[in-house]
Formats: sequence, structure tokens, C-alpha cells
Amino acid sequence: MLNFRSFFFLPFLFFLLIKGTLQGQALHITEINYNSDSTLSTGDWFEVFNPGGSPIDLSGYKIKDSDPLNLYVVPPGTSIAAGGYLVFVADTQRFNNHYSIPNKVGPMGFGLNNNTDQIQIFSPTNQLLIQVTYSDSTPWNMGADGLGRTLELLSTSADPNNPNSWRIGCVLGSPGQAYQPCTNETLIVSEVNYKSPLVADAGDWFELRNLSSSPRDLSGFYVRDEKNTNLYKIPPATIISPDGFLVLYADLTLFNQENPGIANKIGPLPFGLSGTGDAIRIYNAADKLIYSMHYLDYAPWPNEPDGNGYTLEAPRNPLPHWDVNSAAYWGYGCLGGSPGYLVPENCLMGSSESEAEPAQIFPNPSSRYVVLPRPFTLVEVLDTEGRVCMQHFETSEGLKLNLEFLAPGPYFIKFLSASGKISYQRLMHLPR
Repeated sequence: MLNFRSFFFLPFLFFLLIKGTLQGQALHITEINYNSDSTLSTGDWFEVFNPGGSPIDLSGYKIKDSDPLNLYVVPPGTSIAAGGYLVFVADTQRFNNHYSIPNKVGPMGFGLNNNTDQIQIFSPTNQLLIQVTYSDSTPWNMGADGLGRTLELLSTSADPNNPNSWRIGCVLGSPGQAYQPCTNETLIVSEVNYKSPLVADAGDWFELRNLSSSPRDLSGFYVRDEKNTNLYKIPPATIISPDGFLVLYADLTLFNQENPGIANKIGPLPFGLSGTGDAIRIYNAADKLIYSMHYLDYAPWPNEPDGNGYTLEAPRNPLPHWDVNSAAYWGYGCLGGSPGYLVPENCLMGSSESEAEPAQIFPNPSSRYVVLPRPFTLVEVLDTEGRVCMQHFETSEGLKLNLEFLAPGPYFIKFLSASGKISYQRLMHLPR
């Protein structure tokens, strides 16, 4: 027989049971593909992760987006394993053309909006369990917006509605499993000159780097910017040596004017790069996307490459799990950039160039000597690996630095002023 105390306790116990069940069946949306690249059209899909120690029966769960008419009911017998992933697919045929995974369900019968949308997961009793809203505009990373990459959740403890909780995944993503480093992306964009200063206009150009230990034949490869109609086909017999570089320029006259002596270059590109933000995409000879990156010209992206004489520089030793579409990945290098060779370590990120006005040595380029414009406490000539090739203390105005014993090629001159400020000037030493 129930007394008053037990009658009062039963609703509370029922509440605890319901609350415990929901907590035990916590799910997370961990990856979203909402706008595929046109050459890798996988259809829309998203991934759900079960962090618990028991499988979850999803039979009768309901999937909705921001359109009230779109509804997908999970079929009977569908479960997600403990610590496992399940992918919800809009178009199973298109998805299967690119992935061979068993842990998927669909077709959902509707896709995700390319601009902004909301993914909702309801229990069979219509209780909202998950709601994630994404967008294709900043502060959301734009690398997943038609550039072949996906949104990847950084941590299940993060708020999935916060754009800072997501990173950009690899080309084609990693559906049905945890994030995988982009180990197959060995041909990368390593430097971008998207807006030259008016007084030293090199035209738009960007640099490719072969991270592999073997030569890379790029014959017949394609490059595009953000627009599919802006296309350049790489000519036959174009090969990048192991850990080598190749510059693609828009204007040969402007490029050579600022970068004489650079031989590993091709062009001209039939398009320029936007000064406010753009994408660079690489396609293989079958015209399938293999790499993409997207940059912007405002914070948190560095300001120095935005018409101030510097370039966007990738890290000297990039790792495959780093997000190439993140502002944190990109820095800026030496004044004028380092097209066709590795950025010197001592001026990567531009940590000291902005402390003083660069010293304009002359003549530059030169085959014999350069003249210092004013006195300096210390002057060092560095090669592209950052090694000191020449050093002078307490210099005077008009001092000539003899270059004849140096091998031809690009160098950097480091200046230390009497006030302790440092600046760099790029030097091109020509053969006699």
C-alpha cells in the first residue's frame, strides 16, 4: 500500500530514470559535409558519434533540418555501436561512389543548405536531443563551403553551435570514423601573394610545394581559385623535385621585375587572386580535387600580406593534422616573400620585420656588391636556410658589401640599428 511519502517519491524517481536514460544515450554530431566540390560530388551527409560504453538503438529517431517539411525517420534495427560512428546520407548512390563504409543510413530524402542550416535529432517520442546550426560565412571557416572539405568537431565537450568548436577536415573528410590527418595531401600551397604594394607590384602569384620524397609530375593538373570558370592547366613536363617548389604567376613582367632569377615558375595564370579573400584549389589530371585552401584579408588573418609588401607563408615543416584553412596555420615571411624556395626560419611569421623600416640596399639585384643606405650596428647576409654567410659590425653609410664570393641566388640581409631594431631586405645575387 502506497503512503504519502512513497507517492511523492515515485514522480521524482521517474524523473531520475528519464534523465539518466537521456544522459546515457548522449550523441554528438561530429562531422558535416554540406557543400561538396563539384568534381567530388558525394552528396550531403553528417556523422553522429556515440561516446558511451553501450550501443544505442536509433530505431524511430527523427532527423530534421530547418525546413519543416524535411523529415527522415531512422529505420528499425538501426543502432550505433559503443564508441562508434554512424553517417546519415542524403544520397546513398553518390556517397557510395566515394566511400566504402558499412556504418551509414539513408537516403534521407533531403540535403543540407549550402549557406546555413540546422540539423536536429529527435527521439521517437519527439524529444529534441541534438540541434546544431552551421553557416558558410565568417566566423565559420569557409574551407568546407564547396572546397571539398568538411567541418570536423574539435571536441565532444565543445559547443557545436560555436564556430570555434570546428576545424576543417581533409578533402572528402573522414565519414564513419574519428578525424584522420591529411597524410595524402603532399602537394600543398606554401605561399600566396594576393595583394602587392603599389611600389613593388609583383602581380598575383602563389607557390606550390611537393612534401613527398619523390618527384611529382604535375603535367595536365589544373588550378582554380574560388570560381570554377577561372582555370589554368599546368603544361606538360612540369615536375616538382622532392621537397621542391613551383611558382604560378599571373604577370611575368611584374613577377620578374620584383623576383629576378627565379627559374622554377610557370604561367601566366588567366586570373588573379582577390585582395579580400579567395580560394586556391589543385586538381589532378583527371580534374578531381586533391587540395584546397581559403584565405581572408582580415583578423585573425595577418594584415602584413594585405598590400604591405609581405606574403602569406605556410609553416616550414607542416604536419598533416594542421588545418590549412585556419588563420593560425598561416603567417607571413620576409619582405617581398620567398617565391620558389623555403622561407628563411629567422623571418618566418614576420616577428621582427615590422619593428623597423626596411633598409633599401642598392643595386638590387646585383652581381658584384650592394651599398648600405645608412650606418648599422650589425649587418648579416643570410642564405635561404637562415645561415649567416657574411657579417659586419659598426658599418658606415655608403659601405659596399662585396658579393663576388657568394654563389648566385636569393639572400636576405639582416640589419640591426643602433636603437636595437631589426629589419630585413631581400637580395638577389646574379651570376657575373
